[in-house]
Amino acid sequence: MAKISVVLPCYNGLPFLKDTIDSVLKQTETDFELICVDDKSLDQSMAVLLEYAEKDPRVKVWENEKNLGMAENWNKALRLTSGKYIKVMGCDDIIYPACLEKQAAILDAHNDVALVTCPSHVINSQGQILLTRFPLSVKPHGKPYIFSFERLLSESIRLSRNITGEPALIMFRRKDVVRCGLFDHSYRYATDLEYWFRLAADHKVGVAGGIHVGFRVHSSSTTNSVMKWGENELAKVFKLHSQATGIPFDEERFRRSYQRQAKMRSTVFKIADIGLLSGFIHGLNSLRLKFT
Repeated sequence: MAKISVVLPCYNGLPFLKDTIDSVLKQTETDFELICVDDKSLDQSMAVLLEYAEKDPRVKVWENEKNLGMAENWNKALRLTSGKYIKVMGCDDIIYPACLEKQAAILDAHNDVALVTCPSHVINSQGQILLTRFPLSVKPHGKPYIFSFERLLSESIRLSRNITGEPALIMFRRKDVVRCGLFDHSYRYATDLEYWFRLAADHKVGVAGGIHVGFRVHSSSTTNSVMKWGENELAKVFKLHSQATGIPFDEERFRRSYQRQAKMRSTVFKIADIGLLSGFIHGLNSLRLKFT
């Protein structure tokens, strides 16, 4: 049994799929399995997955008989895992070589930590870095940090966005899948954040020192296509956990802030791939926006 199960749910993963898989196979931590589940892609994603599976026994491939949709495909992949720890990858994102090692080390050392996130780069389709993001204002000095769920929730509400991160940024314990269940398919945009909060409630959250993920934004990405559901779904998640913890949540303020940020996110997705980066990169880095 592998120590880490890296989960790669895939639907129309080209042209970035090979970069994603290569980034996993180049990890300094080698005790992992790569669980790939293709959701009836219309491109050649399945052929690419099978090509890698023939070369590396750690790569295991399944193809769904019919398209399940994002959350259900994630859940099928989770059911196939055997590792102690789990990381779910987007099929256009990349992880840097020490990612699995650094995140697993925090879970090894802190039994009260339910999930680990990390600083990340936002990149475009060419791999150019648009900005760097720091969870909970943590700088990448190499030192891991541990926070309470209450602080994570409070900061998320204050900033009106998901500061925990997309799936590629997160590592969590397989035993907590048994404790908390699977991803909630009723969410279209906040599918990941709802699950992170469910895992982390009454536990702690770790942040690995160093930048370990490249989260890709481009016009055809899933994040871009489901943004219209974001406002209501984030409000629902924040309100639920606000009521459970007693941490205040001003929904009217949240909606004003979210709508301002949504305009900027929409602009970023539009310009990310068309060579208009130079005038925006400095401003984006200063704003440190979160694109989920």
